[in-house]
Amino acid sequence: MSYPLTKNGVQLLRNGYCNAQSPVDVQIISLEELRSAGQARYRVFLSDGEEIISGILEQKLNDQVKSGEISKRVVIRINSSQSKQIKDNQVIIVIYEIERLTEPLEGNIGNPQKSATRQAAPGGASNQANNNKAPAGNDSIYTPIKRLHPYIGNAKWTIKASVMNKPDQMKNWSKDGREGVLFSVDLHDNDGGEIRATLFNDVAKKFWEVLQKDKTYLISKAKIKGANKQFSQLNSDYELTFDDNTTCDPCAEDEQIQIHYNFIESLAQIETMGKDQSVDVLAIVKETGDVTSQTSKKTNREMRKRNITILDGNSVTISLTLWDDKADYPGWAVGDHPVLAIKGCRISEYNGKTLSLPKNARMEIDPPLDAAYILRNWYESQGGEIKTKDLSSVSNQKWGGEKSSFNYTKANIADITAPGYYEIKAYIVSISDKSPFYPSCKECKRKVEVDSNGDWFCNSCDAKRDCVYNYTLRFMVSDQTSHKFVSIFGDLGKLILGRDADEMAGLRESNVEEFNAILKSRVFDQWRLSVKVDFDNNPSQTTNELRFRANRMERISAGDNGEGFRKETAFLLNELSMLAL
Repeated sequence: MSYPLTKNGVQLLRNGYCNAQSPVDVQIISLEELRSAGQARYRVFLSDGEEIISGILEQKLNDQVKSGEISKRVVIRINSSQSKQIKDNQVIIVIYEIERLTEPLEGNIGNPQKSATRQAAPGGASNQANNNKAPAGNDSIYTPIKRLHPYIGNAKWTIKASVMNKPDQMKNWSKDGREGVLFSVDLHDNDGGEIRATLFNDVAKKFWEVLQKDKTYLISKAKIKGANKQFSQLNSDYELTFDDNTTCDPCAEDEQIQIHYNFIESLAQIETMGKDQSVDVLAIVKETGDVTSQTSKKTNREMRKRNITILDGNSVTISLTLWDDKADYPGWAVGDHPVLAIKGCRISEYNGKTLSLPKNARMEIDPPLDAAYILRNWYESQGGEIKTKDLSSVSNQKWGGEKSSFNYTKANIADITAPGYYEIKAYIVSISDKSPFYPSCKECKRKVEVDSNGDWFCNSCDAKRDCVYNYTLRFMVSDQTSHKFVSIFGDLGKLILGRDADEMAGLRESNVEEFNAILKSRVFDQWRLSVKVDFDNNPSQTTNELRFRANRMERISAGDNGEGFRKETAFLLNELSMLAL
């Protein structure tokens, strides 16, 4: 059975000529669910019998999909839609109102072809919104990067890959009296495979101008060896080394391979991830800070940095640091709010979680991804009134109902025998007065020292700085099973002692009795703590001792006029209600 579709319907949708007075009849030839930041949306591929175009259903239509009213191969009438340009000449159709005209047909009407303005082909596509692929010809004759291994043999493989990252200049190297130059590039293919290729000396000079970022190449006869994971976060266990026999032939200019992302579902997942892990994130810029500078401890080189705050669709924010050229020219104005797709963010820990953009990371601004459009649409619908949870600020991290995002394991102290993230309830039984704070730089918070002139000097900033004191408190906690020393830094010290570190440092100098009295007054207070547990790498330790560091704390004892007990009761009632579901 056939059904008359609107002639040039795809063109009408693309150009915005669709409304209740001039509806467009098209066939759904593919329908798939998208999930971005916990929000379910549906993508459809629409046909007018000749052309195909992609569209996103407004969320209010989700129930019609779940009921089966909107399904694959039905003919629908679109009464309200909007054409959105997402990059260059690429458009996506947002569908607001539709009517179902037929039952599902046995096949597609006509012989529709993919619209030139859309990258993704319909049918069989992944439900991850970021796996759109550019047309790349017959790639089946090439070896996927994921299938490369050292025993494959040079004559038996050719990969078709694009350059994802390339350094700004070659590096000089020297070893055992030898010296030369080298550089590395990160490659990726249409199957989501990634691999690093390193080139030395004459080979590096030969291919330096040939290999260009975002260009595609046919590569064969390179050496394959195990990857050094210390220097690479790519998803391959191997890496390539180009030599004199390696061939690297450029493909046609239009054969660009789209980057494959593995976005985390929410920034909240970062809370339970370890330091230096690498993640892919999709988020929108909430705030853009100013450019500052600091001196690298390792190289003594002055670096520029800019902190920005990014936000996801779950209203979670985190600080992201850009360095050097990216800090100077991030790609948007300070007041703008672009969507960022970032591959290879690195996680850091200091008074919460932060992200940084290393040199080998990749950042796309307003990428042509359906998930990016969904995030943008959500942000604009909020009108700037968004109550957020900030992972980069200890004081803003909440308990109770919001805590479920962080996946801490509840445990007694005696039961904690392995690294991980735990939630414990315990009493403070003693607070150490040994080095409870340190003099820090007011700008970068790193330790400062007194120079020969009696001034505070920051080696990180390589300048004289004003000094502020910062907490590095260590205390013992105990529950009904055991006891353990716990370390905290920064604002948590003020939370425990009720005074900032500058004030406590002054008391220690002027009135040590009052200083000690404050420490003792906090003994036997009961707290709920979220702790990160890992092995103590102190070389003086003869055994692998576990080290406890608190990331969040909340007082639950009676010393606060019962407020802590009221919060604890509310928390337990919430836990019981969850069990009843």
